Amino acid sequence: MTGKKRTYIVGFSGILLMIALSFWAFGRDRMAKSTFITAKVQRASISNTISATGTLEALRTVQIGSQVSGQVSALYADYNAVVKKGQLLAALDARPAASQVTTAQAHVAASDAQVHSAEADLLNQQASVAQAEANVRIAEVALQNAKLMFERAQELDSHGLVSKNDFDTAKTNFDSSDAKLQQAQAALQQAQTMIRSRQASIDSAKANVVASKADFERSQISMDMTKIYSPVDGVVISRNVDVGQTVAASLQAPVLFTIANDLTQMQVKASVDEADIGKLNDNANVRFTVDAYPNDVFRGKIAEIRLEPQTVQNVVTYSVIIGVANPEMKLRPGMTANLTITVDSKDNVLTVPNAAFRFTPDGAAGQAGQAGQAQGRHGSTIWILDENGQPQPKTVRTGISDGSRTEIVADDIAEGADVVTGDLSKKPAAANSSAGQRQGGSLSFGMPGIGGAGGIGGGPRGGGR
Repeated sequence: MTGKKRTYIVGFSGILLMIALSFWAFGRDRMAKSTFITAKVQRASISNTISATGTLEALRTVQIGSQVSGQVSALYADYNAVVKKGQLLAALDARPAASQVTTAQAHVAASDAQVHSAEADLLNQQASVAQAEANVRIAEVALQNAKLMFERAQELDSHGLVSKNDFDTAKTNFDSSDAKLQQAQAALQQAQTMIRSRQASIDSAKANVVASKADFERSQISMDMTKIYSPVDGVVISRNVDVGQTVAASLQAPVLFTIANDLTQMQVKASVDEADIGKLNDNANVRFTVDAYPNDVFRGKIAEIRLEPQTVQNVVTYSVIIGVANPEMKLRPGMTANLTITVDSKDNVLTVPNAAFRFTPDGAAGQAGQAGQAQGRHGSTIWILDENGQPQPKTVRTGISDGSRTEIVADDIAEGADVVTGDLSKKPAAANSSAGQRQGGSLSFGMPGIGGAGGIGGGPRGGGR
C-alpha cells in the first residue's frame, strides 16, 4: 500500500470517527434535555356535566278550533296579540245558524200547539165518557122497569089474565131495554179507550216539545259557536285563517288560533342519552344558551324525567322537561337550547389533565405491568417525574371529571408536582428508526442518539424537564 493511499484511508477513517463522535455528542445533548410533556397537579374547581339539546316550549299551548262550519266574517286577534280569557277572537257568518234557530223555534211552537190540541181532545173525550156513563145508568133503569113489567105479564099470563098482545109488548120492551144497556156499556168502553188514546197523544206531543226544544237549544249553541272566544289568558302565536275563508268542521275541528298560555314561564324539552340519564337528579344545575342570544346564559330546573324512551336510528334517549323563567320574554317557542347540565361539582380539589391517564413511557413494561395491577386493585395510574427527571408510576383514586381534567386523591402527591402527559420524542424516534432501517443500520455504532432503541427517539432518557 503506497503512502498516498494510506494517507487517504487514515483521513477517511478520521472523518468517520468525527461524524460518529458528533452524533454521539448530539444524542447525549438531546438526552440531557427532557422530551416529556408535563403538566402541574393543580387545585381547581371541577364539574361533571352532561351536554344535550332541546326545544323551548310554552308550558301550556291551546289550539282554538271551530266546532261549526262556516265562512269567517271577522277577525279580532292577530299574531302576538295578548288576549284574555273570554275575549272574542273571530266570528263566522251567523246567518245560516240564525235560520236554523228560527226553524227550531217554530217547531217548538208547533209542538206546544199539538200538546194543547191533544189536551183539548182529552177533555172532550172525558166528557164523552161521562155521557156514556149516564147513558149506561139510564139503560140500566129502563131495563129494570122493563124487567118488572115483563115479570108481571108472565105472572098474569099464567092465570090467563093478560092478553097475548100485552104480554108480547112487555117481552119486547124487556129485550129492547137489555139491548140498549149493552149498547150503552159498549159505548162507555169505547169512550174509556179513547181516553187512553188521547192521553197517549198528549204524551207524544209533549215528547215532541222536548225534542223540538232540544233542537232549538242545539241550533242556539251552533249559533253561539259562530263566535270564537279565547278559553285562556295568553299570547296568540299562530293564526291559521283569514276573513272570507271557509272552515269545515265535518270530520275534525279546524284550528284557527294557537295560544300560548304564559310565555313568562316556559320549558325546555331535552333529549338525554341513555348513558347519561342515570346521572340526572332533580337538583342538577341546568344552564343553556340559544342561538338568538349566544352571549346570554339562561338557567332552569329539572321538572320531570320521563320514563318513555325515544329510539331514533338505534339511539335511545329520554325526554327531560326543564322549567325556565322568561321574565324578559327573550325566549320564544321553538328555539333550540344547547344545554349543559351539571350533575356534580367540587371546589379546590387536586386535578390533572386526562392525558396523564393515557400516558405510559417506553421501556417501562415492568413498571407498567405493576401499575396496571395496582390500577385494577386501587385506582388509576399516572406518571410523576422524580428528581432525576424520570417518570415514576403513582396510583391514585379518581373523582369527578369534566372531560379535560380529573380529580385525583393521593396522599403522596402534592400540588405543583409534574405529571407526564406525553413524549415529544416518539415521533422523531419513529422517523429516525425508519431512516436507520433504510440505511441498513449504518451509522448506529451502538451509541445513544444514533437510531434504534438507544437512539434519539428511544425511551425517555435524561433528566430535567
